[in-house]
Formats: sequence, C-alpha cells, structure tokens
Amino acid sequence: MSENIAAVIVAAGKGERMQASIPKAFLKLCGRPLFTYSLATFMQVKAVSKYVVVVPENKIKNTRDICSKFFGDKQTKRINIVKGGDCRQVSVENALKALSSDTAWVLIHDAARPLVDNKLIKRVIDNTKQYGAAVPGIKAVDTLKKINLRENLGSTVNRDSILYVQTPQGFRLTTLRKAYMQARQKSLFATDDASLIQALGKPVKVVLGSPLNFKVTFPEDKILTTAILNYKRKKNVENRSRL
Repeated sequence: MSENIAAVIVAAGKGERMQASIPKAFLKLCGRPLFTYSLATFMQVKAVSKYVVVVPENKIKNTRDICSKFFGDKQTKRINIVKGGDCRQVSVENALKALSSDTAWVLIHDAARPLVDNKLIKRVIDNTKQYGAAVPGIKAVDTLKKINLRENLGSTVNRDSILYVQTPQGFRLTTLRKAYMQARQKSLFATDDASLIQALGKPVKVVLGSPLNFKVTFPEDKILTTAILNYKRKKNVENRSRL
C-alpha cells in the first residue's frame, strides 16, 4: 500500500573535489553510474512510491536513458527527472516543486552516498512519521582539533557533542516547503535540509546512521566504494550458490 512517500535523489552537483571531467553522480563504479545505486535501494523500499532525480539540465535525457537501461522502461516511467540549479539548495527546491500535492512525506538523499541501505531508510521513515523530521548521523570517533589561520593545532573539541550528519533526511513535505520558502525570503543558505527546518524553529530527530553511508567526495573514495561494492557482489553470489 502506498504511503505517499517520495524519495529525492540529488545528483546535480559538479563534484569539483572529485577532479572528474563529468558530474560526480555520473561517474561509473563497477560499471554503473553512481546515482543508480542509491536510487535502486530506494526502489526496493515498499513504503516509497515516488522518485525524483535531480540532475544538470544537459543530463536529463542521458539520465532517462541510464534509468531505462538499469531499471527498464516501466520503472523509468515512475521516475521524475528534473533539472538542478546552481547549488544544492536550488536543486532540492526544484524537486519539491515537482512533487504532487498528495505527497505527505519526502526523503532527500545525496546521490554521492551510494551505499545507503534499506534498514537505514526505514529507520528514517519511521522516525520522520513519528516526529515530523528525522536525519541519520554517526558520532565522531576521532580526536577533533581546532586550527588557527596558519593551520597550526589549537584546542581540542569535545567530540561527544559532534555528529556527522548523513542523508536521507526525512520531512513532512508541507513543512519542508515552508522551510524553503522562508529560506528564499530571508536569503538563508544551508548545506543540508535539516538546517532549514531548524531555522523554522522545528525540532529534528536524530537516528542511527551507518559508517558505510559515507559521501563519495574525493578520488580515493571511489576506490573504497568500489572495493565495498565488489565485496557485496561476491557475498551475494556466494549466498545464491548455497541456495
């Protein structure tokens, strides 16, 4: 049964730190474009019934062709592909405008996190429906230091109060739209959606994230992600052979 939950995959970033000649979401890992991994995972979650992929305007047709190749024409018809903007905030706002009025909840996910899993998505959904807004996060485990202008070590930061926030971030759609309207009116800028919800004065529930749900940002992240994907593929083949 449909729960009117939409998943937005944000894949419009240039990925300049990746030092690639194409947008990061279209880089191939194990023969597949990066954005297809998280999209495939969301499509396996029965509670999610709508999908929006935000891409650069010149990649819209290419994205549709990619989706047809990996998901089939029937599934691709369920995917709304919209153009992104100059920054993540504009891209997400474009996606929100594309959602129909009967959508109750929305999950915003960065395509650069290809290893998101079903259990994490379901945790976010459950807590979003209970609290109105929820984000996954993991606690910092390393020693954290401030640095001065000369990049010398300064004081130690209390890591107990530090959280690495991830996506998908879940929200009631009407509330998120209000948050984006306020951001536009007040010229607010944020690197994630939860910050705009907080600017409305609304609380955001934190749920347990996953160390594997890291963001592919630098070239070396591709190496790690590829290794994990190959390991998972090998385990799946081994499991099927036992059946």
